[in-house]
Amino acid sequence: MARVFRMTGILVVATWAGCVVHPTVVVIPSGSGIRAAPKQSDCKLDFFRTKTDQPYDELAALHVDILRDAVPVWNDVSYDEVQTQVAAQLQEAMRMKGCELGADAVIVTQDFFPSGKRDFMNGIAIKYRPAAN
Repeated sequence: MARVFRMTGILVVATWAGCVVHPTVVVIPSGSGIRAAPKQSDCKLDFFRTKTDQPYDELAALHVDILRDAVPVWNDVSYDEVQTQVAAQLQEAMRMKGCELGADAVIVTQDFFPSGKRDFMNGIAIKYRPAAN
């Protein structure tokens, strides 16, 4: 039986106040029905670039992107530095959404990827399973 995933998204409008640009975060629930209590917005999450050996349940897939036209360009900052800053913003947006979902970690399935007009990062918010006694 095919599961239909309900796609929800939160769009944060990019603002220029202080040259701050906010990425868009789209959350796609895993369909497992597993939910976790939200954590504080400044919570610490583990980030993995490969799967972890620790048993876990998937909470949701995360897609974070930013409109390239919204990224400020400074004359005294190199292109590589801007890309590094954008990648950090994308991961920070993913961390904040993971905290909101009650995740313990995020597995990054597609690392920062500059793509045409939008730069993006994909991941899976996970909750560690309790240790078996």
